[in-house]
Amino acid sequence: MAKKYRAVESKIHWLTWVIMATLVTAMIVLLVVLQPAPKDVFYDSYSAVATDVNFEKKLPKNNNYILINRLEDGFLGINKGLYSVTNKVDQVSIVYFGAPSLENGSNHVANVYARLYGTDKVDPVIAASDLYVQLEDQVKLYHFEHDGTDFSKLVETLNEKYEDAKIVASNVPFVLVLLNNEVVDFAVLSEENIPLQLFNFYNDVLASDSVQAILN
Repeated sequence: MAKKYRAVESKIHWLTWVIMATLVTAMIVLLVVLQPAPKDVFYDSYSAVATDVNFEKKLPKNNNYILINRLEDGFLGINKGLYSVTNKVDQVSIVYFGAPSLENGSNHVANVYARLYGTDKVDPVIAASDLYVQLEDQVKLYHFEHDGTDFSKLVETLNEKYEDAKIVASNVPFVLVLLNNEVVDFAVLSEENIPLQLFNFYNDVLASDSVQAILN
């Protein structure tokens, strides 16, 4: 006759479950806290490859760049994309497309910033652009990291989104200006004198009909 065995039920005290859950939660929180902030990663990545001795004077660590890495919003709209963050009434959105891995990438990202906001930490002093002086908080500067791979496809997508934009660009670094969900201007940073190109570019944006319309 087969023997019958009664299964022994092991019970874990509820307090043990609470302690385990608390430890797991604490580990997760600790991992999150120890992760470097995206803004720090952004700055350190450019700073590590900077060749301009004035890099930190042109682009301070506490800067106004707003980081975006996608066109559409992410899941549940948590990670905002270019289309939504730039679609603000009477906001001039300047979007810089580039990456630390580009040749002179750190110089470009610093000059885009310094020629817009200015800096008195270099000699000669770089004056803030008239675009920023006249619009101040209505101007927002975004950084869209892109190393140039298949950039022409991204431009094609932008041209589909913004009717009559006629953006012509096949590589980065690239600057796009949007206002009231329309393209105001764009520029491929390819001229020999990039600071001068940016100076003229910001002046052209200021002189555009769409920007003048919100000033008048």
